[in-house]
Amino acid sequence: MLKKIISKYNNILIYGSISIGVTIIDVIVTYILKHFTLLVIANSAGVITGGIIQYILNSKFVFHVNKNTKNFGIYVLTFIFGLILANLIIYYSDMLFHYYIFNERLIFLLSKGLSIIIPFFALYFIRKGLYKKFN
Repeated sequence: MLKKIISKYNNILIYGSISIGVTIIDVIVTYILKHFTLLVIANSAGVITGGIIQYILNSKFVFHVNKNTKNFGIYVLTFIFGLILANLIIYYSDMLFHYYIFNERLIFLLSKGLSIIIPFFALYFIRKGLYKKFN
């Protein structure tokens, strides 16, 4: 039973594992840079750093696509969408949480968490559909 579940959801499990590693890098970069620049700029730097690593690993281990111009274009377009979505989420959730929470670290963690989780699922399913359609 467990083997069947793992087999069925293997790609999203691998995608999730890669995303966890990339997320750690993203959070560290964002957290360090937020002390020197605007939160949205720091978040963009973190997401871009993670995005480069994620493209290399996911194209090989999750989506099993060749690294060519078409597939890279799909990744870049979805990446830009994900970056915009992540920045909107972190910006508005940071503003919202400041009304209710007075701990800066907790606000950062909650805002960053939302800006990771929502795009994670959105981008997985969008990329899966686009790679399937165009390959």
